[in-house]
Amino acid sequence: MDGKKKNKKDSNVILYPGLVKRLIEKGMDALKAKDATAAYNHFLTAEQYEPDHPQVRFGKVLSLVELGRLEEAVTHTSALLNEGIGEYYDNLQVHISLLVQLGHYQEVVDML
Repeated sequence: MDGKKKNKKDSNVILYPGLVKRLIEKGMDALKAKDATAAYNHFLTAEQYEPDHPQVRFGKVLSLVELGRLEEAVTHTSALLNEGIGEYYDNLQVHISLLVQLGHYQEVVDML
């Protein structure tokens, strides 16, 4: 019974206006300050509220790159490209550069 009450209570959460925008700004500021962990956490929090927001998803990718989690970043850029979320050429550029860094040259050739 407590679980039902908790779920009902969670669905009644009201966001502060501009919360996601502010989290994106904090994430980008953290990336500029070379604090990839903080940036990643800000983007993850923003993703909980707006999972398909292009800036949230792209910021998360940039954070993963800075954290050295390239394979995971490739998975996310591939999803962005397949789902048509965000700026196609920005996503493609990052995706291809990640594939090159990982030595996945045949995938680059296949894409181009």
